[in-house]
Amino acid sequence: MASSAAADPQEPSVTGARAPFDDADADLIIRCPDGAEFWVYKSILARASPVFKEMFAFPPPPFGLQHDPSNKDYRNSVPVVDVSEDTHAMELLLTFCYPMKAPKLKTFEDIQAAAEAGKKYEMTELVQFAREALPVFAQSNAPLAYVLACVFRWSQEARAAAKLTLREPWDAMCRPSPQLNCIDTSDYCKLQDYYSRCRRGVIAISSASLNDYCIPRSCYACSKLRDGTPNWFRTYADAIFPALRERP
Repeated sequence: MASSAAADPQEPSVTGARAPFDDADADLIIRCPDGAEFWVYKSILARASPVFKEMFAFPPPPFGLQHDPSNKDYRNSVPVVDVSEDTHAMELLLTFCYPMKAPKLKTFEDIQAAAEAGKKYEMTELVQFAREALPVFAQSNAPLAYVLACVFRWSQEARAAAKLTLREPWDAMCRPSPQLNCIDTSDYCKLQDYYSRCRRGVIAISSASLNDYCIPRSCYACSKLRDGTPNWFRTYADAIFPALRERP
């Protein structure tokens, strides 16, 4: 005869969370808009974030309210805190707080989520961690790295990313992307102006007569210096200048 047992109300009902954020002995539940719940410890979060520390300083409600089934702010005396971050962003934040291997920030969304959460919860080390991940990301996607650098006002990283955009044709960087909506028009115009000035400079150089590039070189026949444009440079220029016009 089959029998069913009632679920323990203290047992986590977690969607999307993984260990160690599913500990039934935790003293705080963080609930995301998508329904994910992270069972965590206040002491860990309070040490990592001044915002959490101040939040936990408020006195708890009367004992009866904590155990009231109709009170959605508590579950069997464990407080429930609703946050605006989605599961991915909150897991990045909590992984950084806990004594475990730091999260890997590989994508635009990773860096954006970590930096935004770090600013919101006043976690300067998390913001710096996201900032340090940007140069690596810029190697594979300079335009979006520039967007992130502008959004968070990281001027040094913005200049570095702008230089890396010169490796790609401008048309390729203008493809529609939801991430481009994050950037101010003024910052986008600065990048466009920088790219255009670099391209005009390359065109000006490549349009000049090769006779203008007088390169002193030794003549092995008479051991004297002779002026002029060597053939190797002409061959090199014919190959490289057309490519530079597209990717300055």
